[in-house]
Amino acid sequence: MRVLVFSFALRRSLHTLANRIGPGRMRALVTLLAVFIFFNFCLRLVLAVQNGDAQLFAPQRLIPALSVGALFDAGVASYFLAPIAWLLAFSSSRNSGSLIRLVGVLMVPVCLLWGWVACLELLFWHDHGVRFNMIVVEWLFYPHEAFDQLLSAHGSQTLGFLLCLGLGVAALTWVALMRLLLPRLGARRGRKRERYIAALLWSLAPVLSYHMLDVSAKDFSGNAALNELAANGYFELAHALRHSEPDYAQAYKTLPHEAVARKLALELAASASQPSQPVAQSPEPLARDVVADLPGGDQRRHVVLVTLDGMGAEFVGALGDGRHLTPTLDALAADGLLFTRVYATSRRGTVGQEALTLSVPPSPSGRVLTRVSAAVGAVSLADVLRSKGYESLYFYAGNDHLGNMKPFFAEHGYGVVPLPGAVDDDELYRQVLPEIHRQHALGQTVLAQIMTRSMRGAGGRAGQPLGIEDMVRDTDAALGRFMAAARQQAWFAQTIFVFVADRATASSKRGAHPMTLEDYRIPLLMYAPGRVQPGRVDTVASQIDVAPTVLALLNMSYRSHFFGQNILKEGVKHQRALLSDERTVGYYEDGVVVELRPNARYRLVEAGTGKVLKPDAHTDELLTDAISYYQMAAESYRSGRLRNGR
Repeated sequence: MRVLVFSFALRRSLHTLANRIGPGRMRALVTLLAVFIFFNFCLRLVLAVQNGDAQLFAPQRLIPALSVGALFDAGVASYFLAPIAWLLAFSSSRNSGSLIRLVGVLMVPVCLLWGWVACLELLFWHDHGVRFNMIVVEWLFYPHEAFDQLLSAHGSQTLGFLLCLGLGVAALTWVALMRLLLPRLGARRGRKRERYIAALLWSLAPVLSYHMLDVSAKDFSGNAALNELAANGYFELAHALRHSEPDYAQAYKTLPHEAVARKLALELAASASQPSQPVAQSPEPLARDVVADLPGGDQRRHVVLVTLDGMGAEFVGALGDGRHLTPTLDALAADGLLFTRVYATSRRGTVGQEALTLSVPPSPSGRVLTRVSAAVGAVSLADVLRSKGYESLYFYAGNDHLGNMKPFFAEHGYGVVPLPGAVDDDELYRQVLPEIHRQHALGQTVLAQIMTRSMRGAGGRAGQPLGIEDMVRDTDAALGRFMAAARQQAWFAQTIFVFVADRATASSKRGAHPMTLEDYRIPLLMYAPGRVQPGRVDTVASQIDVAPTVLALLNMSYRSHFFGQNILKEGVKHQRALLSDERTVGYYEDGVVVELRPNARYRLVEAGTGKVLKPDAHTDELLTDAISYYQMAAESYRSGRLRNGR
């Protein structure tokens, strides 16, 4: 009996609500809302199937994800339903046919948007395992370069199929939608007062959505893929646009400035000439004088730093892979100094470029390559070497406009060598060799920083993209041809070659925790026969440590503003890595990953098992370390040592 009474009361309440927000013809708004929610419900199911993890379909997991997703869908729908509400409120009572035709025309672009965005989400989920993020924001700023990148990665047939699929989905959605809307739009208008009140309520919905819905609501579980399913692509994109560079102090857990400066000073003190100097009293907390280990001064040698696009450790034979994909790197590793436990700061190449160039922790937003040096000291590898008389050059095989790379490197002390658009790695290396030769002939010492692009899908036959293993082989083979040509150059014997990946390939199963340490492991190899002693270094290190280590091999003393450390010296005593995955930033040390998340949240995770740990004295110390790195980076950015370049 109680169940019947409750069911009756619920039906009456829903009926009353429907009449309040949808009197007469305005009931069409309720239909539109329901169709949009159902459309995104189907999209989530398709994404879950594409994910390939059957555990996502467990009712206790899928139902909460779909419920949270419906809330996001309703919030997004409120923005386009509000203007339609006023259209229906003021519609004429005499001619419903004109209203039906008008709504039918308006629904064409709406359905096209739904269809194409859904197909783009399928493509994005396939590539990244997440809903829209800052990468799509870059696509909006640089559509031509983004299209070229997608074309090279997926091929024209795939993109053409998705375009047709989007059109087909849009057409079917339009037909189904208009069939549902026709009886609603042909109904009586309803009373004027009721229509205006309903329109006002629909207009208030976007305001409530803006203030009440937060992106963190999707993070209801420890499963990354499940949380992403709960998200809404439109909402995620809007959030990325509005929060391109979040205020760290407001979004993340912080400590008093003096405590952070003192802690970071202790972390970096081993590389300073006066380690006992209280850094907190310095106007620039990071400033310290690094002193060369050996007498005799600088060893002026050319530095060729090759950043291998997406060459994660899982592809490299010298790091344990058995597929023999990288014979060139493996041979170089046998005669060079191989670092076996170096971790990328991100799964995004642009974040890695920032770490290699500026030696700074990753940005929580993922919005990178937009920072330029201010007047205080030298903040890039090129700046340090330029103070020693070096000429620093940057070469990139792809579109350096995408990701803001060209102005970034130009503003950080590099001469950007122009290339004829996106080229393959062989053409890139052909541009590098004569430029270094020319500088060497002039008596100039060079830093040549080279960014490959084979792993982004360059190459292939008949417009077809290469598979991942083929891309690895192409990258390695082109590197082999470059090194063979370099050995014939007069400057080869006076050069230190550095080979490092810009990012990990994020090859872990979707749904794994985003801070799975092994997913970030990348190769780092320093090669200079007769000058760099061959061997293997098993010290845990980060991309931000590459620049200080290169400078140490050159036996240079310099004023440092780097967050990184010399892997071969300080790094042995202080083994740690910095990681990021969109809005989550992490710090690894002693088998523990400290995750810092928005809304001042954090998690302590055992790196080997993913088990969430309870706080204790040791983890509290690691939490302080993590906060010190990221808070000081944010404060340095805000104070002007690093500033936004856009």
